[in-house]
Amino acid sequence: MTQPRILIVDDEPDIRHMIGETLSDEGYRVTAVHDANAARTATRLDPYDAIILDIWMPGDDGITLLKEWRDKEFKTPVVMLSAHGSVETAMEATRYGAFDYLEKPISTGRLLVSIRNALGITATPTEEVGRKEMPGAVLVGSSSVIQDLRRQVKRIAGVTGRVLITGEYGSGKKLIAHLVHSQEGKAPESMVIIDLLNSTRMELNAENLINSAKGGTLLFPDIHMYDGGKQSRMLGLLNQFHGYEGTDTAVDMPRLIATTDVSISDMMDSAQFRPELYFALNHLEIHVPALRDHPEDIRELVGHFTDIFSVSDRVPYKRIETATLNRFRNHSWPGNILELQNVLRQTLLTGTGDRINSEDVEQLLKEIVVPSPLKMDHRTLGGSAGDYFERPIREAREQFEREYLLFNLKQSESFTEMSRKTGIHRSTLFRKLKEHGIKVEPGNEQEEK
Repeated sequence: MTQPRILIVDDEPDIRHMIGETLSDEGYRVTAVHDANAARTATRLDPYDAIILDIWMPGDDGITLLKEWRDKEFKTPVVMLSAHGSVETAMEATRYGAFDYLEKPISTGRLLVSIRNALGITATPTEEVGRKEMPGAVLVGSSSVIQDLRRQVKRIAGVTGRVLITGEYGSGKKLIAHLVHSQEGKAPESMVIIDLLNSTRMELNAENLINSAKGGTLLFPDIHMYDGGKQSRMLGLLNQFHGYEGTDTAVDMPRLIATTDVSISDMMDSAQFRPELYFALNHLEIHVPALRDHPEDIRELVGHFTDIFSVSDRVPYKRIETATLNRFRNHSWPGNILELQNVLRQTLLTGTGDRINSEDVEQLLKEIVVPSPLKMDHRTLGGSAGDYFERPIREAREQFEREYLLFNLKQSESFTEMSRKTGIHRSTLFRKLKEHGIKVEPGNEQEEK
C-alpha cells in the first residue's frame, strides 16, 4: 500500500525537522519547504495527500497561500500552524478552507490525530485465530530516554530474530511491539496477539498462526505469567515454527515478539521459568523505561492523550494547568503510562471547567507504598521488628517470607493480582504458601496449620 505524502511548509528549520521526523516515523512520505513560493512549486510538481502550512512566514503568509489554493479549487486538506494563536485566526483559516488549526508548540499527539483525520484514516480491529489490532502506534516524548528507545526500535526493526520486550506493568511494551512491526513496513492487520493465558483453543498451532499473520508479527504478551503447562505449550509451538523455518517452502514466516513485566533471569534463578524457553525467545531485547525515568515527557504525553480521548470519548478538549503538570511530574506513577491514561480519561469525563486543575486529579493519584517489614508491628506481622535481628539469617529470611506472603495475600483479590504484585509465578506462589503452612480457602481467607 502506498504511504500518504505530506507537504510541510514552515520557515523554521527546527519545526520542519521535528514534524518531518514525527511523520516519517509513522510511515508517511514527507517533503518539507521553507516558504510559500517553494510550496507552490512543490504542489505543481507532485500530488500530496495533506499539507501542513504555517501562517506566519516571510513573503506571502499562510493565509494568503490558503486563499490562493481555495480560489483554484485545491482539494488537498490543509492543516494550519501558528505560534500566535487566537480564535479569530483559527476562524479565518477555517473560513478559507483549512481542515484544521494547530498551535505551536505542537503536541505530537494532536498533530497525528489531525493528519489521520485529514487523510480519513480509521482503525477497525478484526478477529481470527488470534486477536489483531491496527495500532496507530505513536511513541510520544522528546527526552533522551525516549530518543534512545526510538533508536533501539529502528535498529531491531532492521534485523531478523525473535524479540523480548521487558518493562514494568503499564509502561508501553505492547506499543513498542507495534512500532517494531510497523517500522518493518508490515500491514497493520498482520499483527496478531496470542493470549496463551486465557486461550484453550487447541487449534492454535504453528500452521494456523503462520497463515493468520501472513508474514507479519505474532505477539505473546505476559510470558512471565505462564505456568509450567503454558511454558511447555510455548516450547512446542516454537519447535513447530523451527520445522517450517528449516524447509524450502515459500512460507512467509512471521516475527515472534514476547513481553514480560518481571525479570525472566530472576525467575530462572528460582526455577520458575525454563531457560530453554527464555533463550529461544530472547534473540533481541528491548527494555521499556518506567514513566518515572523520563518525567520531562509528561507534558507531551498529557497533550497526546488529552487529544486522543477528546476525540474517542467525545468530551470537550481541556487544557492542563501548570500546577497540575508539576503534580504529575512528582508522582511516582506505579502504573506507568496506563495509570496516566486512566487519570486523564477520568478527569476529562468527570472534571468541571475547561481546564484540568490539581483538585481534579488529586483523588486519582494513588501512591502505592510498599511497607517495610522492619517497620510493621506485631499486629501485622505476628512478631516484633526486633525479631529479625535476633534470629539466624535463615530463620529471619523464612519469617519475613511468610509474613510477606500473608500481607500480599490479604491485599490481593486474586492469585493473578498477587502474582503480578510480587513478581512470583502462580505455581511458585502455591508451593510457597504450602511450605509456610498457609491454607487458602475460597474468598482468600487464610488459616494457619
